[in-house]
Amino acid sequence: MADSAGPAFPAEAGTFTGLDTTPLGVPGLVVSSDDDPYCTVDAARRLADAWGLDRIGVSRAGHTNSGSGLGRSDFGRALLTAFTAGAR
Repeated sequence: MADSAGPAFPAEAGTFTGLDTTPLGVPGLVVSSDDDPYCTVDAARRLADAWGLDRIGVSRAGHTNSGSGLGRSDFGRALLTAFTAGAR
């Protein structure tokens, strides 16, 4: 997730602009880093609120994507397991 209006948002990532901010109507969870250069905590909270979802901060993990080099995430796996167990 990225805040396309944020000061660090890369111009070449234009395909991520214009996120729909209407409630999703399906179970979901916003998981965001507290130091993501592309999406501030406040922006992640605003998006989660707009989508009608809870937000969980994963501390200082930077931008959490497949290219971030974070590797295996036992915490992420545990979050997914807990989420799917409670999703109806």
